[in-house]
Amino acid sequence: MISTAYILLGSNMGNKIRLLQEASALIDGLAGKIIQYSSYYESAPWGFEAEERFINQVVTIQTFLSPEKLLQTTQSIERALGKCSKQQGCFVSLAMTSSRQYSSRYIDIDILFYDEMVISTSELTIPHPLLQERLFTLLPLAEIVREFVHPIFKKTIAALLKECSDTGMVRKMFVG
Repeated sequence: MISTAYILLGSNMGNKIRLLQEASALIDGLAGKIIQYSSYYESAPWGFEAEERFINQVVTIQTFLSPEKLLQTTQSIERALGKCSKQQGCFVSLAMTSSRQYSSRYIDIDILFYDEMVISTSELTIPHPLLQERLFTLLPLAEIVREFVHPIFKKTIAALLKECSDTGMVRKMFVG
């Protein structure tokens, strides 16, 4: 059975655009067919201080993978990019440190939605539990699926965007 998943890509270290492109290519080859790309969005760090701004993008994929297998695949893509040399600009760090604080990262891949499923396990939470609080997630998501209804909040992405209290800097860069 084919499912649709919405995935957020982000980077604030190294060659950010190239890292997002490499992650997209690996997702397209290993996780499913990318059928839609949002524009790139530049944003201030969320939840911590850092000098470098983030570049984010949302992609829509059609996949035969289960949600758990999709998570394993996206994590393996993060690790695979992490094996590149620092000079190539594709060394990965963890999205959160051991103290659960946010930190800078070369690449981060988050599953936002998987069809209309609601999943809550120790390894995986879908929908992403903080997407409604993050302008850098909602703007690219609204660009490609404004009318998608959040399966828990029963509101469209457009409605969640209107209600979002995030005041951080987020700006559309160019079509990716």
